[in-house]
Amino acid sequence: MTQRLLIYSHDTFGLGHLKRCRSIAAAITAARPDVRVLIATGSPLAERFPALERVDLVRLPAVQKNSAGGYAPLQSGLSLPEVLELRSQLLAEMGADFKPDVLLVDKEPLGLGGELEPLLEELTAQGSRLILGLRDILDAPEALAREWQKSGVMEAMARYHSIWVYGDAALYKPLSGLPVSPQLNERLQYLGYLAQPPAEGAADMDTVLVTTGGGGDGAALLTGMLHVAALRQQLKFHLITGPFVGGSAFEALAAQAAPLKNVILEQFQPDLAASFARAGVVVAMAGYNTFCDVLAGRKRAVFAPRTSPRQEQLLRAEQAAAMGLGVLAMPEDVADPVKLAARLEQARAMPLPPQGVYSALTGGLNRLVTAFNELSRG
Repeated sequence: MTQRLLIYSHDTFGLGHLKRCRSIAAAITAARPDVRVLIATGSPLAERFPALERVDLVRLPAVQKNSAGGYAPLQSGLSLPEVLELRSQLLAEMGADFKPDVLLVDKEPLGLGGELEPLLEELTAQGSRLILGLRDILDAPEALAREWQKSGVMEAMARYHSIWVYGDAALYKPLSGLPVSPQLNERLQYLGYLAQPPAEGAADMDTVLVTTGGGGDGAALLTGMLHVAALRQQLKFHLITGPFVGGSAFEALAAQAAPLKNVILEQFQPDLAASFARAGVVVAMAGYNTFCDVLAGRKRAVFAPRTSPRQEQLLRAEQAAAMGLGVLAMPEDVADPVKLAARLEQARAMPLPPQGVYSALTGGLNRLVTAFNELSRG
């Protein structure tokens, strides 16, 4: 009998949510031939990734996040309330037509602007199992408490049968500072980081991979690393800007990179595994998926986190540096090529933690499949 899994990803910024949902869908379908997956995503770039077997995808009207943390429709013509209402209707129709046995919600218990409410009611009536998936760090505890208590998220979480944390409690507890009831605490499962097995290939310590995920706010790091490339001509730099760096912004980076013979500049790669395998050092913004790739490949790393409007990346980079998993580069370091070059050299020279540290943190995808099996067959 076919098991149906619906995965919801609101996707208002970058590629992280969609990539994480694709990894989850691929792991579950590889282990369970009887499972069919439908991903509902708001990512405008969903079709740029290769198709997965027994995984279908439905695009929701896209909403973009601005620098202040607010939202607006990506396309003009509809107001934000109109777009959210349309998305909510589409999601409710998916529940009625697809009839999932399990719903996995990525990060937002009520969905963007509460858009999941009709779907949650529909699936609760159907007897579907509801799972909330949380990345390791959401935001600073005080900021998250203000946001979630105001919007009633804690009450909404009580509707879920299980809460999966894609991280390790030894590194961070995403719900710290929130009023978590004993009943809710019993449903928490720390699965570990969703790290894909690394690609085979020998690393070259003279190769530096620079990646900013989707690239929506990575211009400063990319520009800074091009300055570093000019200072470190003996090293090879591979910069992947991300698909959200386009038009004049990419042209400016290309013009800066053109005279540098030790630089390869690309806009988008749907699969970075081979690039990670070749790199001796990774320079990145401490997004969740990149951090997983660093852990999987045991890579020396410089983490240059986004520090606003959320502190998620900053907290992850600080914790990683404290555990010896990377070097922290703050915005003032990124703005100074000499300081940024020094952070790079620090990472190249750093000793790696023992293999056991990485093994303890990773393995999340295998544990996720086990947790899915227990819930879907229970």
